[in-house]
Amino acid sequence: MKDSKNPYKNPYKILYNQYINYIMSNPMTSNLTNLLMAILIAVVFCILCTIGITTESGLEALIGEYSVMGAVILLILLLKTKNMLNSGIIDKMSVLITAAPFLFLLFLIIYYIVLVSIYFKNIVSKKISDYYYMFSKLSTGLILGQVLLLVYTMAKTVELPKKTFTILMLLGTINAIVLITLGVILKFYTTDC
Repeated sequence: MKDSKNPYKNPYKILYNQYINYIMSNPMTSNLTNLLMAILIAVVFCILCTIGITTESGLEALIGEYSVMGAVILLILLLKTKNMLNSGIIDKMSVLITAAPFLFLLFLIIYYIVLVSIYFKNIVSKKISDYYYMFSKLSTGLILGQVLLLVYTMAKTVELPKKTFTILMLLGTINAIVLITLGVILKFYTTDC
């Protein structure tokens, strides 16, 4: 007589139960989190398409894309913090290690938006040094690298590993130096062309 109520006799039910257990234990199961990750990846592709465009509409699009990226990163940070607290992680150091790269990245994105907004007319009219383009692309690449590393890591774990934390903070520090240099270029190296 076949016992259909026992899940261990049916290999499909075993696989299904293992799949459900995996999904329920995965920290990125929230539909909202998946939606935010999809939006973030779409914004990354949009930014890659608008790198180096200095027309008025191109810069407005870039500012909008960075604004959406910053908002999504802030929401992901809030969800990750909530997940960490719900999973019983109360260690302040773990929460700090997870939140610090997000906050640093948010600061860098906001600073980049402010720089582009302040010097918007100079960039559109191309009254800037050629170094602006190089440092802008470098900063964009570093920001995108940080975002992709965060997405890849946070899709796998609830807490941010210390090695990944160190890499993200190093990339953030290099990016901060690049953005400060970009600010100096935009402020002091304008041209009359």
